[in-house]
Amino acid sequence: MGTATRSPRYPDAAHPPAALAEPGFRPKVVAMIDRFADAVSDRYRIERELGAGGMATVYLADDLKHERKVAIKVLRPELAAVVGGERFLSEIETTANLQHPHILPLFDSGEAGGLLFYVMPYVEGESLQDRLDRERQLPVDEAVRITTDVAEALHAAHQRGVVHRDVKPANILLSGGRPLVADFGIALALSHAGGGRLTETGLSMGTPYYMSPEQASADRDATPASDQYSLACVLYEMLVGEPPFPGGSAQAVLARILTADPTPPSELRRSVPPHLDAVVMRGLEKLPADRFPDLREMVRALRDEGHRYAAGRSRTGERSPRRGPATLVPWTLAAVATILAGAAWLRPGPSVFPADDRRLAIPMQEDAQLPLGQLVPFGVDAGFFAVSPDARTLVHLGYDGDRVRLYRRPLNSYESTIFPGTEGAFWPFFSPDGAWVAYFASTALWKVPVTGGEPVRLADAPNPAGGVWGEDGRILFSIMEGGRLMSVSDAGGQGTLVEAEMTYEAPVQLPGGGLLVAEGPPAEVRLRTADGLWKTVLEGKRPQLLPSGHLTFVRGRTLYAAEFDEDRGELLSEPVPVLEGIRAQGSWAAYEFGADGSLFYVPGENADLGVPVFVDADGVADTLAIPRGLYGHLALSPDERRIVTYEIAGDFALSVLDVRSGRGQLLDRAPSMAQSLWSRAGDRVAYSRSAHGSDTIEIVVRDPSSTLETVLTQSEHELLVSDWSPDDRRLLFAEWTTDRGGEIQVIDVAAGAEPEMLLGGDAEEWGAVFSPDGNWIAYTSDRSGTYEVYVMPYPAGPEAGSVKISSHPVSEEPHWSFEGDAVIYRSMGDWWRVPISFRPRPEPGTPERVMRGAFLNVPGKSWDLLRDGRFLLSDGPRETTFDRIHVIPNFADEVARRIAESRPD
Repeated sequence: MGTATRSPRYPDAAHPPAALAEPGFRPKVVAMIDRFADAVSDRYRIERELGAGGMATVYLADDLKHERKVAIKVLRPELAAVVGGERFLSEIETTANLQHPHILPLFDSGEAGGLLFYVMPYVEGESLQDRLDRERQLPVDEAVRITTDVAEALHAAHQRGVVHRDVKPANILLSGGRPLVADFGIALALSHAGGGRLTETGLSMGTPYYMSPEQASADRDATPASDQYSLACVLYEMLVGEPPFPGGSAQAVLARILTADPTPPSELRRSVPPHLDAVVMRGLEKLPADRFPDLREMVRALRDEGHRYAAGRSRTGERSPRRGPATLVPWTLAAVATILAGAAWLRPGPSVFPADDRRLAIPMQEDAQLPLGQLVPFGVDAGFFAVSPDARTLVHLGYDGDRVRLYRRPLNSYESTIFPGTEGAFWPFFSPDGAWVAYFASTALWKVPVTGGEPVRLADAPNPAGGVWGEDGRILFSIMEGGRLMSVSDAGGQGTLVEAEMTYEAPVQLPGGGLLVAEGPPAEVRLRTADGLWKTVLEGKRPQLLPSGHLTFVRGRTLYAAEFDEDRGELLSEPVPVLEGIRAQGSWAAYEFGADGSLFYVPGENADLGVPVFVDADGVADTLAIPRGLYGHLALSPDERRIVTYEIAGDFALSVLDVRSGRGQLLDRAPSMAQSLWSRAGDRVAYSRSAHGSDTIEIVVRDPSSTLETVLTQSEHELLVSDWSPDDRRLLFAEWTTDRGGEIQVIDVAAGAEPEMLLGGDAEEWGAVFSPDGNWIAYTSDRSGTYEVYVMPYPAGPEAGSVKISSHPVSEEPHWSFEGDAVIYRSMGDWWRVPISFRPRPEPGTPERVMRGAFLNVPGKSWDLLRDGRFLLSDGPRETTFDRIHVIPNFADEVARRIAESRPD
């Protein structure tokens, strides 16, 4: 996949994009219309063209069978090609049976001469648009009557489950002075038939002047409330003489729809009575929930001179104090037009954002949106976007088919462009001059020119946790194993050790030479001064430094700020909450600052919290009685009645919970990793933890019904248990070493022997599990450059031959079927089952997808398998896709104001 283009919307749908006037286009269309006329000549005789719009051309024709005049709308050829005839005709049938005195009926539809068409009565008269073009404003009583008739027609359709989606004066025909709503449901048919592909034609569903905020934000699921908003726009124009949000370009119109409040009609036309003013303003509310419950209620309010509405606004149209950021519309595609809406915003300067405090959103292309929680290492939501030093370019991760790649998005553009060769990228960050982007992939640190080019490998970086590019030409980056802070020249080379024995996540270089890092758990912000001394500054995570010098950090999902003295490493004011709802996981929180003080962030109120569920292959979930939380690991007991959970959003407790009641008991408060597992008999739980009073990690076997525990082995490296042997005598685990990655080992629990190496070397290998007969081991390895699943014999080991059985990128977390004839593994957000025959070597069959994503993916093996084929998963809210970045311009000013207001008088 290359660059996907997003075309701007056009204010006047009657004027097609300039591309339609390119040489060679018109003759082709004329030829197709001739073929169309020939194809329908047995039913209709085309007389002349009545007009052309953004999606169709209208022809006057004779209906030969019924001897009447009809209007035939013929879809543009490129639109018909995208939509597809059979699907379009199937969808438009849902609108053909609408019957109402004020709905223009649909006589016929079909495909002829390679073109799609539909037939309506020919109405002698004019459209409401024609009349407004001529008279500009209508008498108040007549505007109310037309609105009432149209509202009743729309409500009748809504009762049948049909939403118009394109209510505008041009689609309201006036016959004998009474309105007829035309093109009813055609937008629905086009949207359903063409889906997301319609954007590729340069067409938009709806006309910008009359789009509701949810339509302007590219919400596909338009509701009756959207039609109500559009009708309120039409009423506004009949009263005032122009739409509520006029503008010289589509971008400017959409920007005002999303951010501005309309001027009440009575302020522009004194004859508008108060109740009508109130009806219009309520119909134009940004949030659908703040409009009328339905159009029948809107009609009642039009007839009720006592109607008053002041829920969201004052009488002058200003925002009332009760309306704040929490009620803003969730913006998507068109919201980026707010950033791009006119040359005045693109003049040279420190920011591309307007100089006010409006909240914007930058949507990700639909075909590049990223399922959150699918990033390495271990599924942690590591950094998935970065902002250039001049706050004019966004680099973000996206899903290109089945791989995560790096994308570049200029903030004065609608499109994102892939950086070739960046498969598996995560945690990008810019060079100080903005010319390069560094990122991590395939256990290495890389850089790539912002303008595009070949990625350059800089240094080894197994299991990294962020980096920062210094002004001195060196890059500092963190390695989780061994708690190492590394340094390498931005030209590449051998990385050198700066510090060890501590985590250094999300490092931030300070102007004076200091370094801020996140340390945890428990989450702490620590400062490394210019002379190399460490100091704990506060409790929190993801520290950042605003250009104004204020220190920001996150607790829970709240962003805090305080004045900060870098030299002394001390806060000069009490931390003040400045924003609720930052997406956060572990020690990571998704926000960045531009050099102009703009805040870029991904919202995530409770986004990570899930409920363990039993779910079948169709996605039907049976919610368990376990409290909501962020569970880094779920292990199901053999009798399927208990679950071991590792709760990483709270105090990192390892607990055993009853599936039915949710009650349970604490096992440990200091597990070192999220992995734990039941013995096959269900009487013991194995896990790893930090050894008390030392820096070593130990593997513990615990009887959950008592305090009995046995320490099996200890190491200075991370230990990750993965499976018991079928007879419960042996335990598989991986030891994560600084220089060799993961090494698979086995320990004889019954004999109390020393661990035995099964699989070691330069590759990372982990997640080993025994087959039910104990003769085979499935495991994850990155020896090919990406995580894949292999099977090897036991106890012979890899020397007797191992076979790759996965066929998808980033395949991991294998689990044998209970019969031992297949392996189930996870690849990104999907689960696959691959059958295996042994003849005598393992021979994998064709993988079959058995579960699609939409469930949480968090550190450790976050799923398990039931005997009836269902999965144990953590089911969270569905807002788990990275589809937009929210922006607050001039946020540094807001921080300074909040801190000043918090000071005692």
